Amino acid sequence: MFKSDFGEINYVKCIVCSAMRGKEVILGPKLDTLEKHVRKTKTVRDMPHLGKKEKVFYLNKKNTHAKNEVIYSQQSGISIVEQVI
Repeated sequence: MFKSDFGEINYVKCIVCSAMRGKEVILGPKLDTLEKHVRKTKTVRDMPHLGKKEKVFYLNKKNTHAKNEVIYSQQSGISIVEQVI
């Protein structure tokens, strides 16, 4: 939570991306922002190779966060679920 002239502002820090990039990655607390950061992408046009129609959300396997998540879990030896609990 940060304090500003407007009052208290809540932000979310991505531990995985912050560790991989070497600088803090701070996101807004809105659910759609967090979902987009983690993997969700909206199609711009029909994507028959993925079986998705236009303007539909899908999980992108080549997302930067997904790649960082795999590397981070391999380096730390502790799963992300164990770190949250």
